[in-house]
Parts: sequence; C-alpha cells; structure tokens
Amino acid sequence: NASAKTRRQECDYPSSKVLTALQQLLERQFSSKSFTYELLPATKKGENYIGIVYRVSVKLNTSCGVRLSNIILKMAPRNSTRRKQFFIRPCFLREALAYEEFLPMIDKFQRNKGLAEEYCFHEYAKCLYTSTDEFEEVVFLEDLSLQEFGVFDRFDYFQFEHIAIVMRTYAKLHAVSFAVKDQQPKALDKFRKIEDIFLQHKDVSNLNIYFEGLKRTALACLEQESDKYRQIVGEFFKRPFFEIFSDFIDGNKYEPYAVLCHGDCWNNNLMFKMEVNNVYDNYHKDK
Repeated sequence: NASAKTRRQECDYPSSKVLTALQQLLERQFSSKSFTYELLPATKKGENYIGIVYRVSVKLNTSCGVRLSNIILKMAPRNSTRRKQFFIRPCFLREALAYEEFLPMIDKFQRNKGLAEEYCFHEYAKCLYTSTDEFEEVVFLEDLSLQEFGVFDRFDYFQFEHIAIVMRTYAKLHAVSFAVKDQQPKALDKFRKIEDIFLQHKDVSNLNIYFEGLKRTALACLEQESDKYRQIVGEFFKRPFFEIFSDFIDGNKYEPYAVLCHGDCWNNNLMFKMEVNNVYDNYHKDK
C-alpha cells in the first residue's frame, strides 16, 4: 500500500544525521567555494545488496564559472528486516575497518618500501568519511566513474582480459599482506581475528539452502561429456557447503603462506576501465 511504500522510501533516503555529515564533508572539500548538490541513484536494482548507493552531484560556483564534481554516498538500509536478512551492520563495520585502518596501513607500508606504483596495491576508491553509528552507517568515497571506471554487466561473460587483470590485482593485495605478516606481524593481529560473516550464520536454514543450490549450479556448469570432472567435483560436493567453506578460509591451515583476502569477489564489486575495447584497469569497490 501507499503508506508502506512511503516508509520504504524514507528508510532508503539518507537520514538528517547522514545529510549533516555530507554537508560538513562538502564544506571541508570545497571550503572556498559556494556549492549546491543533488542526490542521484548510483546503482541499478540488484547491483548492491548490502548498501544503498547515491551519487552526490555537486555544482561548484567558482570565479571561473561553474564546475561539477561527484562523490559516492553508500549508506546502510535502516529497514530492520533487510538489516537482519543481509547482515548489514557487521558488513558495514568490516568495510569501515578496511577503509579506516587496513588500507591506510598497507599504503604506508608500500610507500615506506619505496615500491613503484605498478607494484603497489592501490586499486580501491579513496575513502573520504565513514560512520559506524548504528542505523546511521555510511561511507563516502571518491566517484571512480569520473576516471571512466564502470561496473561490468553481471549478465555478460567476463573475457580472459577481465579475469587476468583481476588476478593481477588480487596478487598485489595478497603480496603486500604477506609481506606485512612477515615484517610487521602485529599490524595484522586485528584482522586475523575476523570471522567470515557467512560462517557466523552457518546455522541459518535459508542460507544453507542457498549455498547448497550454488553447488548444484556449479556442477551443472560442467559440460555433460566431461564425466571425469563431473565425477571429481560431484564427489567433492558431497560434503556440506559450510564444511568445505570453513576449510578454505581457515588461514591457520595454510600457514606460513596464508594471506589476507578481499572476501567478496564477484562482478558487482569490481569496476573496469575500457580503452579501445580492451580492459585497461580494474578497481575493487567493496571490502
């Protein structure tokens, strides 16, 4: 009904507290200029389950005329049902931790080593502000679309070039976390203790049904004539999903070679820049 729709819309719009944080951020960013801004949807339906994402379109009035700028506002839904269903708060706490502590730590480590930019892990949006207040969780980020990055259509197939550049990017993340673990092990103590969010909810029946369905989908992707591989994968999948999953993500089982992982590698968390129909670069959106 109309009233329910209105309530949903209100829950999906930034609260006064978030809007105040936005205003203060813009005043810091553009202190010497007058500006106005407009909130525009930044994602399509189905592109983001955890957050509600707006593009803040800023119009700056300068002595040289009007200049345009954008930033991204990613906020947590305030609807209680949705927050519970998608584990919203723990996801935002983890994302804020990545932007506030982990990424600055590895950035400083790489700079202190004097690494050339091509060898550094830097493929992530610059974070401008975070808040972890309950029901007011928000992250403000630079808008990578201004650098011509875009989300690849999740209904389309990745080409080899997409996979290759993602793997190279992850290799840099894994390499720097491996180096930090070796040279500054205490710096990773906090991140070692993080438990996977899905594993924390492994007893939720709907989650088990969903992941067991993914196993069947993966098996169905193998060509019928590939009996050898179907048999191997089918045998492997006889174990419950979360038993398989917990083995994969238990870093203690892979020492001394365990590394810190992104944890959510799928199409909608990756952005690509295309150059003359070739994949030029890629960025990670969520942590």
